[in-house]
Amino acid sequence: MSFSESFARIRHGAGMAREKTVDRERGARIRHIRRDILGIDSQEKFAEVLSEASGFPLSRGAVGNWEQGKDIGIDNMRVLAELANVSIDWIAYAAGDQPTRERVTQVHPDADAVRLVGYVGAGAAAHFYAVDAGSLELVDAPPGSTKDTVAVEIRGTSLGELFQHWLIYYDDVRSPITSDLIGKLCVVGLIDDRILVKQVRRAKTPGHFDLLSNTEEPMRDIEVLWAAKVKNMVPRG
Repeated sequence: MSFSESFARIRHGAGMAREKTVDRERGARIRHIRRDILGIDSQEKFAEVLSEASGFPLSRGAVGNWEQGKDIGIDNMRVLAELANVSIDWIAYAAGDQPTRERVTQVHPDADAVRLVGYVGAGAAAHFYAVDAGSLELVDAPPGSTKDTVAVEIRGTSLGELFQHWLIYYDDVRSPITSDLIGKLCVVGLIDDRILVKQVRRAKTPGHFDLLSNTEEPMRDIEVLWAAKVKNMVPRG
């Protein structure tokens, strides 16, 4: 089924919301994504992860309502599907096989580990290890990994206390930034060599961008050398 068909189907389902306001089976699927695919124990941490991925604040109560089967909305469903690398159809209608960590299809199936190239510390700046490439640490590859996928580790509380020692994965680096990254949570490289994790927005100056996060003041009208959409965020095992 194409994405447009899926979107039309979900919109049709949304139109029936008055007839069926609670879908407990869908709620169970969302809970399965949180616990079994993303490995997140608490709804509070789940809300933090989704807030960073979407760029909009979500509360523990909101995701708790989703897990009870209350309306999630197409935009939130799309964010959740991208984050967990599952289909929107499966979240909405249980179409296809139930995904698990092991069964989620990888683009590069031989990539069971990826390079940890740095860490995200104070001010959400990623500091890269000054060591030979062959000495870099390896971490488990996320679902959907490619040969270009790499990871950074969060150290400190710049992205929120709940993200201490989480891994951020990315691969598809764009230089210059392309329009499909606008509004997305990205790893971005600046001209002063800082590497940040921010949501990218258009700025007033052409070719510059506003960089946003939930825990720090916005950075306005910034020149960005490159950006890559965050592919996955998981707690480090």
